[in-house]
Amino acid sequence: MSAIVFDPKLAHVLGFRHGSRDQLPPAGNAWDYYRMLGPQAPEVARRTVATYFPGLVPAAQRCSQIPRSPETLRLLWPDLVSEIRLDRRLGIEFEDVPQWAPCDANPKAYEMTPQQMHALQPELVDQCGHNFLAAADDLAEVVGIGQVGVMCSHMPIADCGAR
Repeated sequence: MSAIVFDPKLAHVLGFRHGSRDQLPPAGNAWDYYRMLGPQAPEVARRTVATYFPGLVPAAQRCSQIPRSPETLRLLWPDLVSEIRLDRRLGIEFEDVPQWAPCDANPKAYEMTPQQMHALQPELVDQCGHNFLAAADDLAEVVGIGQVGVMCSHMPIADCGAR
């Protein structure tokens, strides 16, 4: 595997999904706001940057409100912690978790793909994708041509945005 090369004629936005949790979420709450990243996260972040983004210094960073999101960015670029900014479009608000009840009722909710979630709740999952893309468009404008911005979100927002 080799480092990703960015075209200097374009503005770039990298979208990360937060790393794996230290424990699986409790039944009926796949979003589980409070479980932090697992003990392997620092090494995974170090290897990710070393392999794919050596020397990259993001021009701007955005994260969701779930604590795992900024924690992921802190591990990827620890020297830039003070540069991380919240963008609520990248996350699910705590009070919105009940909207996801049809997905959370699935015994394997945590492992569901965006497509499986979409089959249960197409409008909600589509809105996540639109929110992610709007946040990415705004970040691309902020960083400008030849620069890279970084966002961290959580499922299904990040995966829907990539889709």
